[in-house]
Amino acid sequence: MNTKTLKALTVAVTLAAGMTTSPAFATVPKFDNLGVPAVMQCTTALKGRILHSDKIIFKILPGVLVAVTPADQGALNQLPRGYEMDIKVSDDPRTIAGLRGKVLSFMGAALTDQNARLITIVDVEYATAVCI
Repeated sequence: MNTKTLKALTVAVTLAAGMTTSPAFATVPKFDNLGVPAVMQCTTALKGRILHSDKIIFKILPGVLVAVTPADQGALNQLPRGYEMDIKVSDDPRTIAGLRGKVLSFMGAALTDQNARLITIVDVEYATAVCI
């Protein structure tokens, strides 16, 4: 991720932090701790390829995230700490998603244990699967 993208993400998060939200009410779903792969087939696509994406909601805890590229360090330092932010990432539905790693790589932060400890995953709001 380049500096321009990080600055745009910072502006979007700052604007979103100023908005007020109303509480949502829903029925608590039944607990299910079995991890079963979502098997999908693309009968309408010629090659049968599936594009899958997730919306990951996260917070950056206080501390210094180390950028992969030194030129991006300043922009990475400008991202707000303690605010809920989100990204949309594509992944392979047949694998286990490393959410902290996906967040770090999206922001251009190094994939280190130190950086991973500064990321808290709040939720994964939705997942989409599209045949292409």
